[in-house]
Amino acid sequence: MPPCWALSFGTLSFGTLSFPDAPARGDGHKRFVAEVDGNRTRLRWITSHTRFEGGGAHQVLAAARTSTTRQSSTRTLPPAAAPCPFEVDVLCFSSAKGGAGCSVTAAAVSLLFAEREPTLLVDLAGDQPEILGLSTSVDHPGEGLDTWGASGDPSPDALRWLEQPVTAQLGLLGSGGGVAVMPEERLSMLAVLLRSERRRVVVDVGDHPQLLGFVANARRSVLVTRPCYVALSRARRLPQPDDIVVVAEPHRALTSGDIEAVLGAAIVATVPYEPQIFRAVDAGLLVARLPKSLRRLDVF
Repeated sequence: MPPCWALSFGTLSFGTLSFPDAPARGDGHKRFVAEVDGNRTRLRWITSHTRFEGGGAHQVLAAARTSTTRQSSTRTLPPAAAPCPFEVDVLCFSSAKGGAGCSVTAAAVSLLFAEREPTLLVDLAGDQPEILGLSTSVDHPGEGLDTWGASGDPSPDALRWLEQPVTAQLGLLGSGGGVAVMPEERLSMLAVLLRSERRRVVVDVGDHPQLLGFVANARRSVLVTRPCYVALSRARRLPQPDDIVVVAEPHRALTSGDIEAVLGAAIVATVPYEPQIFRAVDAGLLVARLPKSLRRLDVF
């Protein structure tokens, strides 16, 4: 797999993302490039034949096609780690097994962030509208990240139209109903756009195996689990998380030490398995009345 890298020249920044299955021309390989110049951001296809080394321009960029342009604030993209298909400069929440509480945890963390700063919650798992007590329709009913990812030439501006306000400082980018599964190159493009966000970004990945690329290449990934033997067995086959959130159920034999030893990461928060959380979600009151126990997640 070709490496990823990022370059910056003054106000002009390049963040390159490679993925192995993209069409190539000659001996090169294609990738998305995000360019930020002044207040404009562009996503471009390029074919690269060699690499930049040091400060010298030892790379030939050919077949450049400007696919989309959008207005944005000036922002230098952080460097991408190598080698990887893409890197997501966001906080990703995932789980190894359904019903672990991953989506509720992501929603609660987003609400806590939004009390202090503008925040965007990206719903790849598909359950956030119901958890947050929102209508499942947006300005374009039935459309979300799934249709955006499946379109022939997705526009970055379309994401703004698909975004739904939750509070004054929290926006929801929904999946469109169900899991937002899309081709790897579309996930790469979404990663570029999220990295250019000036807001805090939280991604609810859930437990879908086709979305684990976001988890593997996130700057910080959090696994949400219960002290369950089956869940931990599955989690051992997933990318190692940076942190763990445990939804503590009573009468479980596994301890916090057992979970940390199996997964090789530290538990940063423990949320009790209690009725107040279920009732708040079922009544659509999670936004208005965030249960006190979920404020334990204010550690990120």
